[in-house]
Amino acid sequence: MMLVGLRSTGAAMLVSLVSALPLIAQTPATAERAQVLVLGTYHFANPGSDAVKTEVADVLSATKQAEIRAVVGALAHFRPTKIAVEHVPASAPQLESLYHAYRSGRHDLSRNETEQLGFRLAAMLEHPHVYPIDHRGEFPFDAVMVEVLEYLPPA
Repeated sequence: MMLVGLRSTGAAMLVSLVSALPLIAQTPATAERAQVLVLGTYHFANPGSDAVKTEVADVLSATKQAEIRAVVGALAHFRPTKIAVEHVPASAPQLESLYHAYRSGRHDLSRNETEQLGFRLAAMLEHPHVYPIDHRGEFPFDAVMVEVLEYLPPA
């Protein structure tokens, strides 16, 4: 999962869930409202940890790389100010090291969605950091799917 501070919505390739959520800052009423985009994807490296098991194409193939570049390009139009990726906060030094190695040309992107989407977008926008966020525990998958299905158009 990736959180991106954005202005509007428009990209949905390769994603299983895209949701723009305006958040009210916990400051005086005169403060500007932040907009947050939560981008959820399947695990690109497909380690079998997704709730829904699917066959996935190799994200390093030329076709998938073109699709990923298109998604990242569309996300860049929102001009996010921070990119948060699904990583435990304790991994921040390793994540930061990999991101800087990628930016300096010393690391090729792995199949991981954190790198394919998060690193690529942050680097494109010249962000100095990506931010690890994660919370271990039970995820209310069934309840989330009920809510998601309410917003999807009929098939």
